[in-house]
This record gives sequence, structure tokens and C-alpha cells, in this order.
Amino acid sequence: MPHCIVSYSSPLQKTVTDTPFLPSLFETLCSVNLFSPNAIKLRSQTYDEYYLGGTATGFIHCALHILKGRSE
Repeated sequence: MPHCIVSYSSPLQKTVTDTPFLPSLFETLCSVNLFSPNAIKLRSQTYDEYYLGGTATGFIHCALHILKGRSE
């Protein structure tokens, strides 16, 4: 059962929530045919406090957790 966690900075919240970003990510995970759609868990989390060096103004990070030894 894969868990996909999407973390992003608050300035990108509108981009993540007002676009088909999360549904598209879900469809992409389904399309690789490694996981049953019922087993995929996808969630997002906004960060209001963060520090980025350089000129970056925001971030988005996707982490996919797959437990070893499970068939689904």
C-alpha cells in the first residue's frame, strides 16, 4: 500500500488545490500498474513556516513510501 505525501509551501496552495495536481498524481500512480487503486493513499500538507536559501520563493516535495514485503 503506497502512501504518497505531497508537501508544499503556502504560496503554492492555490496551484495545488485549484488544479488537477493531486488527481493527476493519483492517476499516474495507477497507470504504472504496480498498485491497486484501492491501495493508494495520497495526501497533501501545507507549510506556512519554512526557510529557503537563495532566490526560491516556494517549494513542492513528493514523498512515496512503499513498505517492503507487501504485495499491495
